[in-house]
Amino acid sequence: MRKVVDFARPGIAFTTVQHAFPRVTYPMQLARFREYVQNDGNRRQKLSRLEQFVLEKFKRARDTNLPVHDPDIRRWSLTQAAIEGIDNFVASNKWLSKFKRRNHIRSRKVTRFTSKHEVFHKEEIHQAGEEFVTEVKRILPKYKLESIFNTDQSGFNYEFASNRTLSFRNERSTFVTVQSLNATTHSYTVMPLINAAGRLVSP
Repeated sequence: MRKVVDFARPGIAFTTVQHAFPRVTYPMQLARFREYVQNDGNRRQKLSRLEQFVLEKFKRARDTNLPVHDPDIRRWSLTQAAIEGIDNFVASNKWLSKFKRRNHIRSRKVTRFTSKHEVFHKEEIHQAGEEFVTEVKRILPKYKLESIFNTDQSGFNYEFASNRTLSFRNERSTFVTVQSLNATTHSYTVMPLINAAGRLVSP
């Protein structure tokens, strides 16, 4: 149809169109073709705006480490489809699969939970970390290896939190923000202590 409409530009006689496209038998048929192509073009534009809207919602959610799942994408797309007036759009599995493939989105395992405070103070935390490393390197030569200690604590989850989210395929780490970090850790922690000589320090 689009080839017919593109060929039948203003100034082209209908008989010329018939000669090029024998299946076009009367002018009303050509008018219907034009209407169909125009409506299809409008629908494509609306679907393009819908996809851009959903992708922006997705980006904003992941920029703040919020978890995103298939129902979220469907809900956003259906809301925008209603605003755009896109008839018969149902956010089908096929559409969802193509949307994720086009935008390099896949289900990923969460590698770390963060607090809202961390998300909104990321730059300050990064700067403080760099300053700490610089200061430690400066004072380390003043101490014996047996007097330099490193420790880390391991927490045990007691409350379920989603450990998967849709996110971009090639990102190095996948973060998810939770309401309270304390709610995702057990009531006790293990905290081994080791010195720079390689010995585990007992209590």
